Amino acid sequence: MKNIDRWFILIGLLCGIFGFAFGIWMGVGEHFELAPVHAHINLVGFASMVLFGLIYRAYPTLAESKLATAHFVIFTIGRSCSLPVFRSPRLIRPSRLPWSARLACWSASSCSWRISC
Repeated sequence: MKNIDRWFILIGLLCGIFGFAFGIWMGVGEHFELAPVHAHINLVGFASMVLFGLIYRAYPTLAESKLATAHFVIFTIGRSCSLPVFRSPRLIRPSRLPWSARLACWSASSCSWRISC
């Protein structure tokens, strides 16, 4: 996939815009039970995606591998599918995270493993 760094940064910025707007809506309407969803969108969606994009931009040889494309697809699917889980505070314990959240965590750890090797 060409320009994987740009795709990570673009999707991350879109998550950031949505997460910030969602946080404003949540604060104005006092819907604080949705705070875990807001935090998940901002931290996993915005911060992680932009960080991955910057890493791939700094290390272009990583971005050229097929694993970079798999990382993007797996992380995006895992992040998106795990959003409903954070709606319920009792499900946030790591032992109860669904396969999609575990998939996103595995994808993130695979990126850090490739940098250290």
